Amino acid sequence: MNLYEMTGATAQLYEMLNNEEIDEQTVNDTLDGMGVADKLEGYCQVIRQLEADSAAYESEKRRFEAKQKSTDKAIDRLLSAVLVYMQVSCKEKEKVGVFEINVSKSEATNILDMNKIPMKYLVTKSSTTPDKKLIKEALKNGETIEGAEIQANYNLKIK
Repeated sequence: MNLYEMTGATAQLYEMLNNEEIDEQTVNDTLDGMGVADKLEGYCQVIRQLEADSAAYESEKRRFEAKQKSTDKAIDRLLSAVLVYMQVSCKEKEKVGVFEINVSKSEATNILDMNKIPMKYLVTKSSTTPDKKLIKEALKNGETIEGAEIQANYNLKIK
């Protein structure tokens, strides 16, 4: 008999006890005969083991997150070193073994001081933010916008 079935049987026993159809000793003897205590002990053991497993998984998750952060930092350092080499050697492409390294340039609008951005370049959604696309377009057309500049970014791709 599983715990679900035992629960139903126990509910019936207690209903019979409340209606005085059986006595308390009969209820206890019936529960003992069904092995309720052993079943509950087994459930408790499984619950404790699952709690221990869950704690171990949480610990491993934190350990792996730390390893991932460390690995990501190492990747960033190595990519930066390759990018610096490619820039210093004035190369945009380099084929090395089975890899091809490409350096591409992109531009982004860098907001230096939002308070100096003219109102015509601000967009209000849930809060007021600079319209970087509009600002970039204006800067590229020769306008001077105090508090903003175009920033060159270099991206390294390894194929």
